[in-house]
Amino acid sequence: MIPTLLSKFYSRYPMIEIKLEEAGSIQLENLMLQGGLDLAFITTKPKYNKIEYILIERETIVLLSGKNTEISQHFSPGSQIKIADAKNDSFVAIKSGHSIRNIQDNLFLSSNIAPRIILETSRLETAIRTTLACRAVMVCANTYLSNNYGSSVCGNIYPICDNELQRDFYLCYNKDTFLTKPIKYLIEISRKYGELNQ
Repeated sequence: MIPTLLSKFYSRYPMIEIKLEEAGSIQLENLMLQGGLDLAFITTKPKYNKIEYILIERETIVLLSGKNTEISQHFSPGSQIKIADAKNDSFVAIKSGHSIRNIQDNLFLSSNIAPRIILETSRLETAIRTTLACRAVMVCANTYLSNNYGSSVCGNIYPICDNELQRDFYLCYNKDTFLTKPIKYLIEISRKYGELNQ
């Protein structure tokens, strides 16, 4: 999505420089509240009145599984599962500070499980590749993987049915921030992109 939006943005504003910061949702929201960011794409649940949240895409929390995991031996790809169904598998986790980690930790707590975590990382690509290479599983959003459930070339995707925490993908800005024409344009094209994906 970001490359599509930036391509459209730069066709109108080729001389504007954009600095892209990657961090967890909590860190990005705090930076925004402190005036350290103009805009942020955040996967979260709206929680601050000072921040404007524009829905870009709805998400479903899923379990990504390598082909030879215990869960893949018992469930067909695309089957809805409870997180406890994967309690005997090894997990790859995104580090704390990311909303997906909060969801994972809450799922473990509410299901009274403490599975083995073989890797914690801030890098999504590293987490996905390690999950698939190491016969592990990973809690993530469907939007990280594709728009379709079921078999993929490298792994299986299982929607998690016992997830009570909802989060979606938003474009956000501090309501106190002065919005320049280029920022307003980026908001406009992001909003249109979101309307097409709902």
